[in-house]
Amino acid sequence: MDVKDLYEKQHWDDHYTECQNKIQQNWVPNDYNSFVIEHILLDAINLHHPKTILEIGCGDSTWLPYLAKRTNAHITGIDYSEEGCRLARQRLEYEGVSGKIICGNIFNLDPATIGKYDFVYSLGVVEHYSEIRIILEKALQFVEKGGILFTEVPNLKYSIYTLMFWAYQPELLAKHNRLSKNQLKDAYQLLDLSDINVKYAGLFTLTLVAWGTYPRWKNISKFFLPFILVFAHIVDYFLKKIKIYSGFGPLAPYVYITGKNLH
Repeated sequence: MDVKDLYEKQHWDDHYTECQNKIQQNWVPNDYNSFVIEHILLDAINLHHPKTILEIGCGDSTWLPYLAKRTNAHITGIDYSEEGCRLARQRLEYEGVSGKIICGNIFNLDPATIGKYDFVYSLGVVEHYSEIRIILEKALQFVEKGGILFTEVPNLKYSIYTLMFWAYQPELLAKHNRLSKNQLKDAYQLLDLSDINVKYAGLFTLTLVAWGTYPRWKNISKFFLPFILVFAHIVDYFLKKIKIYSGFGPLAPYVYITGKNLH
């Protein structure tokens, strides 16, 4: 079965080229969305105490150096964008963290040459492929026996964000495979993973939508965008104060799942 990359490499090359002057040292989570990701990632990592961590889709990753500092695990990243890999290496250097960045497509990489890892994670990656089971199967190749596969995706199946994306940026919505909790769970079960745990994450957010990108009505967007961003910032401020990182279906911005490799 063929699997389609809904974004394609050129999109990410262009995106990372635009990000090249935005790297800051000593990055830490500083908005509600990143606090949510930090919470679910560290909960899973602290439960399993991995010595080796691999991020799939690590272009310009802020999380690899951050996790290296928080966990003392040996970190590695894989991405198929050369520019994204360059930025990821630059972030490691700026943070004074040792690690390995592998530039290549996981569909073409030999797992035997890359190695096995105790904890393999992806953040907002697998939903950009047409066949969820196939992309997860490729990711699982890098998981050591007894290791953990962690997958996070935006909650775009049955949520308010589906409507927001459709209303504001349908072109971007079309580049996502909208995955539900059950679809993720079914895919993990088909891969014979054990100890499967799938949950919603985050109470609410207005910044899951990439405001200003692919707007349906460009002229209207330019007028309303400053007001939307101010309101989103206010909402984010109060969400950070509340410090609630779990969520429920219609409003949670993320879905994540973990499972143990038996083989």
